[in-house]
Amino acid sequence: MENNQEPQPKKSDILSIFLSQILVILVIFIIHSFFSMFNAYNVIIFQKLPQEIFETTDSNRRTEILEESYKEIQSSIEKDPGIFTTEYLDIIINQPLFLLWDRVIWALCFLLPAYFFLVKVMKTKCTTMEEELGFQQLRLGLSVGIVIFLLVTSGSLFLELIGQKPVLNKFNVVLFTKIEGNFPLLVWSIFTVGIVTGMIEELFFRGYLLNHFMDKGFEKEGLVFTSVIFGAMHYTPDSSVIIPIVLTIVGYIFGLYYVKTKNIWISISAHASYNSLGLILAYFIGDKAL
Repeated sequence: MENNQEPQPKKSDILSIFLSQILVILVIFIIHSFFSMFNAYNVIIFQKLPQEIFETTDSNRRTEILEESYKEIQSSIEKDPGIFTTEYLDIIINQPLFLLWDRVIWALCFLLPAYFFLVKVMKTKCTTMEEELGFQQLRLGLSVGIVIFLLVTSGSLFLELIGQKPVLNKFNVVLFTKIEGNFPLLVWSIFTVGIVTGMIEELFFRGYLLNHFMDKGFEKEGLVFTSVIFGAMHYTPDSSVIIPIVLTIVGYIFGLYYVKTKNIWISISAHASYNSLGLILAYFIGDKAL
């Protein structure tokens, strides 16, 4: 009689999965740090230098101008890194295409290396985004996102009442401040920060990383690991420590629904609705939503 039982996962495989994903994440962070800094330099220079300088000067002079500009920016970073970051955020939030380009860089730096290492090199499965997408899936995802948002908002209000209001990162501070009463920015932010970012992060954390664990039979371990990584990667020195803890729980819920449904669109719609609700709230009350 044939044995149709699937082979049991080997516990010895779990370490190799952990190590391979940590290596992939480190490589991705190095790539992203380089390209994001390079992009920030060029965005600031593009905004500071009049276009006629490049139209009326020869190539050697343009090179000199760019080199001088890079040195000036580097000097300002050494004096006060916060000013450089704020200046860049002001530009990309006020310039719609720059905000979208910032998301594209994130996607290229994270999704392409993850796909290459995990799928092409390690031959593990990942989402094909061919899962069923219909009203039922969207309704479930939106419902999950709304419930999570209400729970997180309630928790934030409670912390504020006891004098422990969490501090968000500088990107959210600048965006939430500028979005108040600005309907065009709200719509564009829902598209870029709400939908596009939600899709990119779900593809990376659930579609690639969590799927790697699921493919080897380690759903529970993968759910915990990828949720912690999801929370940790949202931590910045200018934000509260509570933020990555909360987002670890949020990521765990997104991942739990992905494990149960095997449908990436449910976690994408949950993530997108969660992000978008924060933007809508900021539209009405501005930085009070922080």
